Amino acid sequence: MTVFLTIDGRSQSCSSGQINGVFHTSCYPWTSGDGTFTIPNGATSGTTTVTKNNDQPRLQRALNAALGRLVFDEADYYINDELTVYSYRTIVGTGRSSFVGNASYPILPSSSYHLSSKIVQVGTSKAIFKIGEGVQDVSIRDLALVSGFGTSGNYGILAQGGNGSNQSSLGFQFSNLKFTGFDKGIYVNAQNSAEWQFDNVRLDHSFFENCTQGVRINSHNSGWSVTSVDMLVPASGYGFYLENSTYMTLDLIIGNGPVSGTMAQALVYVNNHGNLSIRNTVAENFTYDVHLDGDSVYGTGRNYPVYLMNNTFMSGVTLKDSTVVSMGNQFGFDQADVSAIAKGTTQLYSIGDKFCFEGATCESNKGYTLQDDAILLFGTNKYKTEIDTLKLGSRTYSNLGSPGNGTAYYCSDCQQTSTCGGSGSGAFAKRINGAWSCN
Repeated sequence: MTVFLTIDGRSQSCSSGQINGVFHTSCYPWTSGDGTFTIPNGATSGTTTVTKNNDQPRLQRALNAALGRLVFDEADYYINDELTVYSYRTIVGTGRSSFVGNASYPILPSSSYHLSSKIVQVGTSKAIFKIGEGVQDVSIRDLALVSGFGTSGNYGILAQGGNGSNQSSLGFQFSNLKFTGFDKGIYVNAQNSAEWQFDNVRLDHSFFENCTQGVRINSHNSGWSVTSVDMLVPASGYGFYLENSTYMTLDLIIGNGPVSGTMAQALVYVNNHGNLSIRNTVAENFTYDVHLDGDSVYGTGRNYPVYLMNNTFMSGVTLKDSTVVSMGNQFGFDQADVSAIAKGTTQLYSIGDKFCFEGATCESNKGYTLQDDAILLFGTNKYKTEIDTLKLGSRTYSNLGSPGNGTAYYCSDCQQTSTCGGSGSGAFAKRINGAWSCN
């Protein structure tokens, strides 16, 4: 069947589901056998309803056929079931904007005026895109994904495995996406098996709006690079909920909770983790900006460090049972101090952190608050440097040499005298005014 389309004023013809060799959703038209459903009419609000064609069957036909690139032509797509994604697919929208309107009523005033390639899930407890075991090399980008019309328990992208052959799924790019109104925007769920991997994932330039959990990850041995992501988090919600994760970098994240009323719970909540880096991130209106609360996937949380670097924390952080390197972070923003708490068995390095604006009333709050058995191994701020344990390098008397003034060693065979000498039982040797002193 050949279908002729008009796109931007130009006639285009479909051949075997393709236009000029590229698969297009417009080449897979709705048929009466695909069904319809009735939903609230968001253009008028109230109790008015509207009947929509069910796009799920035709979109699934396109996904099944489109080995390679599938273009979601600019339109509003309505589905009530999940779209299964297979390997070697590039799914890309063509919209001029990611505007999606209100999460409950995402129909625009004029159904013929589409600003985006937008997919609306009107089912309950359903994903829009579902990725299973053994899937490789998938890119999803330039789309608006919406959970609409009072639905609940929906996911924008669901990756799930571990019940079958336990084949890992590898190589994903999620870019320039907008998620609106989901229970979980992206949910990676290793069912019944900690060994299933959803690995080598890149998430960038995306916006999560009013999702109870923006990104939730429950998959060991996985690597994620996340950059340039905005999180608009509802009351008691989470931006990133890392139930189980391994190697992950969060960079250039902007998080906002509600301006008034109940705050969002945390921009980043971490339970089991491997190497985790949070950098160049700013957050406000959360109970916690970062809530680190657990162990490493490979035993104690101290095995794999968590790095906090160059962030602005306006609500504060709580760090538990982990090794944390905190560098160059700003706590608070032109306001009173915010909490910075290390507790449990946390081992903390705090280097160049700033806990208050210059001249503000919180000037006396100079560092992390240590609770339980947490220790500050090394800490610097405006006023001082604190070191939990300091061990000097060791030399023998004959190997002290002539370094610059201010050098100090432990001399294992020096005598404890004003001028260092050998054949002793050990002393601290200090280079002062061109000579060694051991007193």
